[in-house]
Amino acid sequence: LLSLAVIVITAGFGYVTYLLAFGDRSKGEMSFLQTLGLTRRQMVGLLTMAHLIIVTIGIGLGTWAGLQMSALLIPSLSLMETEGAAVPPILVTTDWRVVGAVCSSLAAGFAAMLLVLAWRISRSELHTISRRPVG
Repeated sequence: LLSLAVIVITAGFGYVTYLLAFGDRSKGEMSFLQTLGLTRRQMVGLLTMAHLIIVTIGIGLGTWAGLQMSALLIPSLSLMETEGAAVPPILVTTDWRVVGAVCSSLAAGFAAMLLVLAWRISRSELHTISRRPVG
């Protein structure tokens, strides 16, 4: 359970850091889209689609990499001193309920942070941002 908590906290901090950097970097672009007539709902939809792709690929690759590492490392760790396999053999199983709970908590954090990002960008002062150079 401790390792799962570390995974959720690490992934959460990583994603929060990414969103803060993204929000600061793209504030001008999002404000420009607002001045062109993008509504708040459309902006939230745009941000959701862009970040949903990132989160889905990240969680999918992380799960796949974990399964591959387990399949690679467990057999090599189960060798006996006499060069034979351990008896009984070590079976690698995945409790998908736990994986689902971790993914659900990451998805909830993703949704909350996405709403905070959309709120921060929509509250930006368009007249101030339009005077600054983008970049």
